Parts: sequence; structure tokens; C-alpha cells
Amino acid sequence: MTSTQKQIAQRQIAEIEDALIQTILSMTSDELRKEIVAAGGSPDKVVAEIDSTIKAAKIAAAKKRLAVAKAELGSKPNKTVAW
Repeated sequence: MTSTQKQIAQRQIAEIEDALIQTILSMTSDELRKEIVAAGGSPDKVVAEIDSTIKAAKIAAAKKRLAVAKAELGSKPNKTVAW
């Protein structure tokens, strides 16, 4: 597979992914629950997994912001105020 073919395939996969996401986002909660059950899943378990993923992402983002802030503070000279 050439580089161009690979790029085309990646673009096509991204378009399919976008279409699937839009389909899911446009579903009502009842439709989504029925789809999950039809696929052999538990709607409550899916909700719990999504909540857990969101929580982990928020924690990771907070840790990243903290690391950036610490790095910025560490790179600045200490300014002490003499009274």
C-alpha cells in the first residue's frame, strides 16, 4: 500500500467514524438503549463505562494542567519581596 493509498484509507475510516458518531448522537435515548440491548449489552453498564471514561479524562487533563503550571513556575526566577 502506497502512502497515498494509506492516506485515502485513513480518510475513509475517519469519515465512517464520523458518520457512526453522528448516528449515535442523533438517536433518542430509547433508540440507543434498544441498540445496546440488541448488541447484547447492558445500557446501565455502558453509561457507567462512559462516566468512568469521562472522569478519567478530566483527571488526566487536570494533571496535565498542573504539570504545565508547575513547569512554568519552575522556569521563572523566584521573586521575593523584601520588607
